[in-house]
Amino acid sequence: MKQDRQLDSFAADKLEITYEITGFDRILYSQKPSWENCEFLMEEEGRTSLRVWEDEIYNKDQLQQAKTRLERKVKSFILAMEFALSCPLQYRILHEKRPAIIAEDGTIELIEVVSVRDEAVSSVAPSMPLKEIPALPLECERWVLTLAEAHRFGDYVEEHLKRDYLIIEELWDEFKNKINNVQITQGLIDKIRLTRNFVSHQICRDGEVIDHVLNELSSAAWYEEEKKE
Repeated sequence: MKQDRQLDSFAADKLEITYEITGFDRILYSQKPSWENCEFLMEEEGRTSLRVWEDEIYNKDQLQQAKTRLERKVKSFILAMEFALSCPLQYRILHEKRPAIIAEDGTIELIEVVSVRDEAVSSVAPSMPLKEIPALPLECERWVLTLAEAHRFGDYVEEHLKRDYLIIEELWDEFKNKINNVQITQGLIDKIRLTRNFVSHQICRDGEVIDHVLNELSSAAWYEEEKKE
C-alpha cells in the first residue's frame, strides 16, 4: 500500500502544451496577461507562444481528457482572436510535456514531443490584456473562419461583402430580434443582399438588383437593345 502511494505521488504531474501562433498583424498587449493555467507571450514581432497546462494527472484516461480540454481551450482562444482581429491565424504544437504515468505492468511512461519554430512578422498596436483568456464557442468556428478569410482580400471590398453576407444570411433570422441597433433593419439587410448580388455578377438582369443599384449608383446602368441592365 505504501509503495502504491509512492508510485501515485511520483506519477502525479501536469500536462503542459506550448503552441506557436502565427498570422498576427500586431503586438496585442502592452503587458503579459495573467490567465489561469496558461501563459501568453509575444517574444518578438510575429512570434507568439501560448503555454497551457493541467495539474493532478495520474493515469492515461485523465491524460487524454486533459489533452482534449487543452486543445479545445486553445482552439477557442484562436477563434476569439480571429474574430476580434478579423484575420486568419495558424497554430501548431511547439512542445508537449506529458506527466509520468504508471503503466499496468508497473513501468513509468514519460514522453516529450518537440517541434521547430518558424519566422513571422507583425506590427505594433498593444493594449491591456483581458482578465481572462479570450474564448469563443467552437460552434462559431465556420463563421469566424469565413470572417477571417475576408481579411486576406485587403481593399477588395466586394470580396469582403460576399463573405460577410454569408454569415448574415445564415444568422439573420435567428438573431434579428436580439439586435438593439435601430439602424439595422430588414430593409438594410435586403439592400446588402442586393449589393452582394450586384458585385457577384458582371451583368445583373434581376429587376430588384437593377432598381437598387440605380438608386445608389446610376452610372452603373447600361442598355442592351434599349433594355436597361
